[in-house]
Amino acid sequence: MNSGCPKQFKSADEIISILSSRGMIFSQPLVAKKTLNEINYFFLKGYQKLLVLESDEKIYKPNCDFKELTNLYFFDKELKALLLEFLLDIEQKIKTAISNVISSKYGVKDRIYLTAKNYDQNSPYLSSTLNVIKNQRKIYGQKNKAVKHYKDTYGYIPFYVLSKCLTFGTIKKLFNVMKQVDQDDVCNLVLFGEIPKKKISRTKQMIALIADVRNMCAHDEIVFSFVHGSIDIGLLPEHGEFKLKTTKNGDLIQGRKDLFALLLSMKYFMNRTDYNKMIQRIDALITKTASKSTVYSKEDLLDTMNLPLDFVKIRQI
Repeated sequence: MNSGCPKQFKSADEIISILSSRGMIFSQPLVAKKTLNEINYFFLKGYQKLLVLESDEKIYKPNCDFKELTNLYFFDKELKALLLEFLLDIEQKIKTAISNVISSKYGVKDRIYLTAKNYDQNSPYLSSTLNVIKNQRKIYGQKNKAVKHYKDTYGYIPFYVLSKCLTFGTIKKLFNVMKQVDQDDVCNLVLFGEIPKKKISRTKQMIALIADVRNMCAHDEIVFSFVHGSIDIGLLPEHGEFKLKTTKNGDLIQGRKDLFALLLSMKYFMNRTDYNKMIQRIDALITKTASKSTVYSKEDLLDTMNLPLDFVKIRQI
């Protein structure tokens, strides 16, 4: 049983009063009140890390206006839209590669290509993954016109049709339970760069991170400062080109579970032209956002995003 005081609903005026007592300035109180009535403060306060004192996270830095908080909110919103534009392309590329491998090796009939013998039978997740696919096939078979057409007309659903209805999370799980030889074929189709060690396991982790962040973007979660709780892409050749944060023991902690890890992962699934344009747009967005602030610098923003100061150098690597 929680012995703490229960949280009480607070109106926009009450929130403004509390934040004012902690040092926040409200130069446009009516605009602030309108914002608080449109955007949940519980969500907004997730952006305050850059705005509070390190010594006391309940006190805001000098001259911190409420607009600093909303600027970070809209910055993250723009960043998510930008990332999602490319993450959806990567999702489609991965779905297509898996579809091509399955269809070419196991045919187009779902009752055959969804047979357990066509996958890694040592995987503890095989049965549950195939069941998820079959459930989604059943659900979308009644809703999706293409799926319904193939089912009604031919009596089967080719994977290249069914894959359109499968979530990215399901596609991620399917890749994880494929036979190693099939996983290798998928890697050869989707990867642009060469991963010298543990190619399949690294690709699994990169796809997992890409899938999770894609969903974070789509569901409007905070992305610019995220650190994943479990997914770790491990060490890639690109890590050695940057001065990154390490533990006291010298183990690398930056660029393995965070936004930089995502950007490194995306590099392996995108052509260089598109990738470089994306990095340039992200850098421009960061520069624009930092230029509006009197509380933090571009360097501070990059640090909160877990990006090295020279992250744009990734375009030349």
